[in-house]
Amino acid sequence: MGIYCKGKVRGEKGEVETEIFINSGSDFVLLPKKIAKQIEPKYVSEGEFTLADGSRVRREIYEIEVELEDSRGKRKRCKAHATIEEREDVVVGFEVLEKLKALIDAAERTLVFKD
Repeated sequence: MGIYCKGKVRGEKGEVETEIFINSGSDFVLLPKKIAKQIEPKYVSEGEFTLADGSRVRREIYEIEVELEDSRGKRKRCKAHATIEEREDVVVGFEVLEKLKALIDAAERTLVFKD
């Protein structure tokens, strides 16, 4: 399941405000290459990941800051791990939802922070 919300991603050299896809089935943030170039995320390490089809890949891991806006206009932010991908949109997964105490309201297709 996924929804879109307003948000920002920040790296060591900048930030980008964008629509962010919230995918509850993902763990790490998936950061498009074009946004990574703008914000210059901090390199952390390399890790092995299992993709949805069961295949295993190695990816570089970066640290960024993610800021999300819920359906009431409230904003929260946290540090998160990201991989850089050839894609168009930023994808935020379970790690960020858990850190921000954010819930997906499936009926309304919105994001809500649990206060």
